[in-house]
Amino acid sequence: MVVAILMVVAILMVVAILALLVCQDRKNIHISYIIKLLIIEVLLAYFLLHSEAGLGFVKGGAASFDKLLGFAGQGTDFVFGGMAEKNLEFFFVKVLCPIAFISALTLIFCNTSRCCRLLSRLSVPCYQKCTV
Repeated sequence: MVVAILMVVAILMVVAILALLVCQDRKNIHISYIIKLLIIEVLLAYFLLHSEAGLGFVKGGAASFDKLLGFAGQGTDFVFGGMAEKNLEFFFVKVLCPIAFISALTLIFCNTSRCCRLLSRLSVPCYQKCTV
């Protein structure tokens, strides 16, 4: 357990050092924000992985994403019909097409007016500027 914690700390330090090396504006880095966000992330991860409510939330999200990937697979089979029966499926069809489908759905969702209003209230930038 101690070795795992030390490895996590070492990885975080390596990432922080690499980020500082490529940073062009080191004066505006607020370390307190980063530390607060890391503490919130650890607490949230602990809650999600060690409580019934958290595990239910994670399982529900996984089931939804599984369903979405099933739709993406059906769409890929429709567009590239018959390739699975002839064993002609390859990386592009099995992996990249569903990724493109999910990305397109995310883009459509982000550009709807309801989503833009919600995300603008939460100060999350959309792909395009919200016009509503």
